[in-house]
Amino acid sequence: VIEHIDDDTGALRHLRQWLAPGGVLLLLTPNEGCMSTRFDYRFVNPQLPAQTDHVHFYTRRSLRRLVMDAGFNILEMRGEVFYFPSYRHHIGLLRRKWGFNLLRLARLLMPSQTDCWQLALEARSP
Repeated sequence: VIEHIDDDTGALRHLRQWLAPGGVLLLLTPNEGCMSTRFDYRFVNPQLPAQTDHVHFYTRRSLRRLVMDAGFNILEMRGEVFYFPSYRHHIGLLRRKWGFNLLRLARLLMPSQTDCWQLALEARSP
């Protein structure tokens, strides 16, 4: 839900305080700043951004900066599948095994165009 929160850094800093020593925070968020999504939102489905309450549209770089500023080390950052630049077609492909596998292969070829980021984070020592 981090993409819905105005003060995303503050929210992550608050979560960091709740982690036990050695604890790990798992963070998943859409990769809405990537080129594929921007193409979709501009040319294919321009109504989508107005229909969402997302206040942040993260890229790999902006998400890395956010979690580092909030006091976390990134243990792992990965994507699941390539974002096909049409939300309707993207969901249609995900529902089929062959489509899901095709999108996973495309993500390996273009990792920055993943549909979402999955991060494993640990709190940095003060």
